[in-house]
Amino acid sequence: MKTDVTAEAAWAEFECDLEAGRAHTVRVCFPDHYGVLRGRRLTAGHFASSSRTPQAFCDGAMVWDIRCDIFEEADFSNYRTGYPDLYARPDPGTLRPCGWSPGEYAIMADACDAHGQPLAVDPRSLLRKVVDDSGLDRPITVAIELQVPDPGLKAALAPGASHEFVDTLAQGLAASGLPLGSVAWDRDRSLLTLTLQNGDPLAAADAAVLSRSAARELSKQMEVDLSAIPRLETDARPACLRISLESERGRGFEERLSDTGLLLRPLPLAYRGDEAPEVTIGDGRLEVGASSDANPYLAIAAVLMAATGPEAGTGAAAWTYAAVIDRFAASEWVAERLSPLFVHDAVALARRELGLREARITQWDLDRYRECG
Repeated sequence: MKTDVTAEAAWAEFECDLEAGRAHTVRVCFPDHYGVLRGRRLTAGHFASSSRTPQAFCDGAMVWDIRCDIFEEADFSNYRTGYPDLYARPDPGTLRPCGWSPGEYAIMADACDAHGQPLAVDPRSLLRKVVDDSGLDRPITVAIELQVPDPGLKAALAPGASHEFVDTLAQGLAASGLPLGSVAWDRDRSLLTLTLQNGDPLAAADAAVLSRSAARELSKQMEVDLSAIPRLETDARPACLRISLESERGRGFEERLSDTGLLLRPLPLAYRGDEAPEVTIGDGRLEVGASSDANPYLAIAAVLMAATGPEAGTGAAAWTYAAVIDRFAASEWVAERLSPLFVHDAVALARRELGLREARITQWDLDRYRECG
């Protein structure tokens, strides 16, 4: 199995596969605010003749919500701006085969404006900016925990056993050249963990997004119940996206991490009471548990910012969804590191999710309170 394929080798393999008729499709991909891959499938021949040509998309894709609904509160793009095009510019160093989908390749792209400038809300560009500002261009290890409540899979995966889905996923990721270190199964918690070996921050985020997307795609094809949702039960410990790097915590780390918390836990189901994210420090390494549904680019950026931010953040505070949103909105140093526009729209998206969740009357509410009064 190949791992960590170089860009030159990937292009050579693509050209060979194209000539032999084995490559038929290239996916030009960019992450939205939640780290979900968006983009376009091109025929391999068309891509080969225009591999550096940016692909145009409606820029509302950068600020729509988790269900792809657009809304007026986002300043980056809305009905007033008219939703002009963004341009996804392929990053030539990221081409790789989709080992889980034979005949297809994928390439990551940067979201730019009509003049080729990075968008202020593009997750890949924001992570680059944070790396440049922090100077922490260090190898990152990412472990993705995915919920797999599938009864058949849970029954099949006794200790030491294997399963077709898990084997197919591991083989597909390895065949893609992704730096897969291990695939582990926690039968008690019904969690599948994909550990991706050290890569620079941007490469680690690319690998995490592609791996999570591949797992979801394969699970649908193989009819396995899998999700990146952090919790399936109220009292369950949330599934995580674990980010690890060589670094000391430094003074004020927890306070700064709380300022960037919305990037670690962007959606409400990651919150359980007032629990802060798991932070582990030892042997010169720092590990932070973002939520499994976090955008890897933004979550890695949050950890790097917390490791290298100002002497102190705004102060430790509650880790409820509402409190994290308010703290992120109020943090001047976070807006300076990212951009005021990004912070505004990230807060608008989160407050939309908070409002929708609080406005929902569930069947539990109806059953519990039907006889009141």
